[in-house]
Order: sequence, then structure tokens, then C-alpha cells
Amino acid sequence: MFCREYVAQLRDRYGEFQAKGANVAAIGMGTPEMAADFRDKKKVPFPLLVDRTKETYRALELGRGSTMDLLGPRVWGRGLKAYLKGEHQGLTIKQDPTQLGGAAVMARGGEVRLMHRAEDAADNLPVGELLATLG
Repeated sequence: MFCREYVAQLRDRYGEFQAKGANVAAIGMGTPEMAADFRDKKKVPFPLLVDRTKETYRALELGRGSTMDLLGPRVWGRGLKAYLKGEHQGLTIKQDPTQLGGAAVMARGGEVRLMHRAEDAADNLPVGELLATLG
């Protein structure tokens, strides 16, 4: 649904986003119930939105991963690190496991200040880069 480790990083630095006057939201493909359960368990203070038809993914031109993009050594390495920190991905039964993610910083009015499209399942833009874009 959501990249659990990345959402945890956003959660942990949420105060910095607020201090810069920014809003944060994460978009996933699960169900509203899955998002609510995840939000409650991980104490996420910002909205977790669900896009089951993947319109947002298409609008942001986020790619789909090959087998290597999803199961390659880099992905395994990051996955192992996340697992050891207690972040477990869970099943993707109601989702598209080949859909890659991304991150965007949008200004009021819709101007895109930063767009990062993941190249593989482990490719998450460092949260500090998102914050730096806010000035």
C-alpha cells in the first residue's frame, strides 16, 4: 500500500514540514480500511489517501517495475534494512505490486517544484531533499 519505511521517515520529520508551512499526504493503492489501520498503528499525523484506480500514478507518469526493479539486489538490501527496523511490507493482494512510486512537491496553484519518479522499488527520494525544496 504505502512504502512503510518512507511514510515513517515523513512522519518522523513531519514537524519540519509544518514549520515550513507545508502539507504532507501519502497516496497508496489499498483500501480505505487498510489506510486507516496503517495510520493508526504507525501514528501517522498526515492524510493517507487511497487511489485504487491509479489515476494519480498515471497523472504523475510514475512507471511500472520489471522483475529486476522489484526484486533486484538493491531492493533486497533496502528491504532487509527496513525489516530489521521493524517495517514489514505485508501483502499486496489488492494492489499492483509492479507499480513504482514517487514523490512530488507542489506549490499552491499546482506548480510542480520537484518530481521524483522511482526507478525501482527501493528508490525513495531522501526526505531532506523534499524539505530543501520548500526553502
